[in-house]
Amino acid sequence: MKPIKTVSAILKSADGRFLMQLRDDNPKIQYRGCWTNFGGYIEPGESPEQCMRRELEEEIGFKAGEVKLWKVLPWENYLVHIFEVPIDKSIEELHLTEGADMRFFTKEEILDTNLAFCFSEVYISYFDERAEIRGVAAIIRAKDGRILLQRRDDIPTIPCPGMWTLFGGALEPGEPPEDGLKRELTEELEFAPKESRLWTVKMIAGYLAYLFEVELDKDITQLRLHEGIDMGLFTKQQIDEITLAFKYNPVLEEYFKEKK
Repeated sequence: MKPIKTVSAILKSADGRFLMQLRDDNPKIQYRGCWTNFGGYIEPGESPEQCMRRELEEEIGFKAGEVKLWKVLPWENYLVHIFEVPIDKSIEELHLTEGADMRFFTKEEILDTNLAFCFSEVYISYFDERAEIRGVAAIIRAKDGRILLQRRDDIPTIPCPGMWTLFGGALEPGEPPEDGLKRELTEELEFAPKESRLWTVKMIAGYLAYLFEVELDKDITQLRLHEGIDMGLFTKQQIDEITLAFKYNPVLEEYFKEKK
């Protein structure tokens, strides 16, 4: 079976926000009430770019200038042509004809939103390609639910000196997040976890952070600390009582809520 060809627009404003569409809350459609990109089906004889321009004019009354194909992505039985489209209009200057609502999202909001179809993964890939700094952080969880934290060196010239934080660090150019996690935990703790999984991706302190859940399968006395001045296991209550580096408190609050 030939894939169904579609188009999708990454609509980016001059201030770095992204215009999204809220799908109708109709039980007969997929991903009802979810946020998504503007786009649609390519008609017979229509090029992907022609379709992209038509869909934007039909759905929000926007006549696009530059339309640049970024990626062609196979997803389920679709072939999605994803375009980068600069948008210089405010919400008030647009006219929504499809969907329940539209609004501009920041990078942080997009990463915190469960988007329809494959678009959460699409935006992670899009932001990853353009990120000046990419990093990994490990939520290292003991069997009793406590989280292993690192205390940063108390050096005034580094960010957040002397504060508690998650283990992790910056990714090297082109380094896959999974490989970066293994490297950082080996360098910092001589720790090679048996199990880890990507939990979420967020913008934290200006960088794109891949956050992994890691099972702590040994006593911390078997670990060897090579970065920072201390490490320790913390309960949720103890974490709530301290201020973590790099604004990790709300991140761990979200994590603990998910684990309830």
